[in-house]
Amino acid sequence: MTSERALLTACLLAAGIGCAPLERGEPRVEPDAGAVMGGDAGMTGDAGGAGGPSFASDVHPLLLMRCGPCHREGGPGAASKRYVLTEDAENDRQTVLKLVNTADPDKSWLLRKARGDMHTGGKVLPIDSANYASVRAWIAAGAPP
Repeated sequence: MTSERALLTACLLAAGIGCAPLERGEPRVEPDAGAVMGGDAGMTGDAGGAGGPSFASDVHPLLLMRCGPCHREGGPGAASKRYVLTEDAENDRQTVLKLVNTADPDKSWLLRKARGDMHTGGKVLPIDSANYASVRAWIAAGAPP
């Protein structure tokens, strides 16, 4: 891990938005940070519109914020190598596509882990949250780019 990455991880943890094992449930997001951090208030794209959510503008930023602190190269959740985010939307979409079930979104590995099912990090997207609904809607729509 580079010193910059270690410093970023330390800052995220100190800010209270780090890995889920330290904070079960919704990470703390300051009101003015929602758009930057990917909180419910900061969802971009057309999550509620006819086009539905897209990976690049809705799902990817959310996954980076909620899962990224642990599931990045060198992060504590990256040991399995099954779910490692790189910050490149297309590369990460290819990784995430292996973890979703478009025929039955609720059985998707990604959603099961996010809602805390056998996830060491606990709930990172509670089932009743707008963020969970957005990811589920993206999967149900066929997981578009």
